[in-house]
Amino acid sequence: MSERFTDEAGEALGQSQSFARMIKDDAHVGTQHLLLSLMVQPDTIVGLALADVGVTWNDLRWGVFDQVWRVGITPTAPAGSDDREMHLSYAFGLYQFGPQMWRVRVNSQREADALGHDRAGLGHLLLALLREPESMACQILADQVGELSKLRGAVLRRLGTEPPAEDLPSRWHNAVTSARLFGSAATHHRGSDMANHRAPLPAAWTEPAQWLADRRTLPGESHWVTNMVGSGFEAYARLLHPLGDHPGSQTWAAVARANGRTMHPSVSWREIITAVRMCPGSPSRNLPTWALEALCAILAQHTETPHTCYFAVHEHSRALHPGSFRRGAHGAGPAPIEWQLDESAPIFSYPVPDGGGRNHDIKFYLYTGRVGDAARIGMWVDERQFYPQTPDVFWPNDHAWHAATGYDSTIIGGSHQLINELCASETLEILQIPPAAPPVKST
Repeated sequence: MSERFTDEAGEALGQSQSFARMIKDDAHVGTQHLLLSLMVQPDTIVGLALADVGVTWNDLRWGVFDQVWRVGITPTAPAGSDDREMHLSYAFGLYQFGPQMWRVRVNSQREADALGHDRAGLGHLLLALLREPESMACQILADQVGELSKLRGAVLRRLGTEPPAEDLPSRWHNAVTSARLFGSAATHHRGSDMANHRAPLPAAWTEPAQWLADRRTLPGESHWVTNMVGSGFEAYARLLHPLGDHPGSQTWAAVARANGRTMHPSVSWREIITAVRMCPGSPSRNLPTWALEALCAILAQHTETPHTCYFAVHEHSRALHPGSFRRGAHGAGPAPIEWQLDESAPIFSYPVPDGGGRNHDIKFYLYTGRVGDAARIGMWVDERQFYPQTPDVFWPNDHAWHAATGYDSTIIGGSHQLINELCASETLEILQIPPAAPPVKST
């Protein structure tokens, strides 16, 4: 356990066993016991986060004791001890973790991974605890705190003030190297690094997506670039989706030359294949994983918050409905549940241009993770087959850039330095595009 938890978190898990033995309200260690152990000291990240939402550590602590006793539990503290101040020095027994606590343990490490932290600490344990809304701990917290998403946001902000354990761009690059097994329909085995297959976690709330609406321009064909990624960026670029599932695939420019067509920022695929002298394939709505990884490798270098990125996925995305597809690999078992997107993510509406000069609202699920986690979004048909799903829109917490995917290309808004580096890529086909560029013709 200690290799994935901080010393404080490991001690809290041990103390939860001690509380379970003293209170004897269940045959297993429950979430209420962990909540008690997380509140032993007021100056931890848990106590500070509670203060941020206007709840005093001491009031909540006694509220927990009162709630536990209210359900008819008889505490069995050592003789001579204060019945309300159940001493932590009391030797704990062999109580085992219940199902909710096992999920909290696993999810706390997922929370740490999503934030780019090496080990799960007290804050990550509380974040995981808040993902069990039916638990006694969450019911107690709801009575004291009210809206639990406020507490989750406070914990995330507190965690965000702590520096990453190591250089995150390098850490992300290593993760990308380990994830090279991914392909358009890549084959995987359970022996590969399971941590690199985990999907991004649901965001705490939809507030991080509000800035999108604030950056939008008026609807209309002349605003299609800024309607996709927002106004106010120094420069914009258009990534033309590759024509193959591997690096070195035929480019749009090569097809245009073969057909005597001229490339320009608003070029459409139909426009350059009219002569049909060369048609090696067609661009996909989703970027192949190798291309998304290459894009993220550049984007991660142009943000101060590469460990906190937000991903919006369309409500009807097949990545959210893996059960509707038949398994295709013979002898393959189901993929672990943590590899699939969690449908409990918060939902927000976002106006999207429809190509006819109007906007219409679309619903999206919001997830969070490191920049490179964009390549982990998709559908696992089974434990061997993964179909990538490019996020519809994604951006870092510092709003340094914004990427939005359309029918056959991805628009990126950011600094001049970022856009110049993207356009100089030898791996990706990217053109700088003016914010007032004419719309891409669909026919």
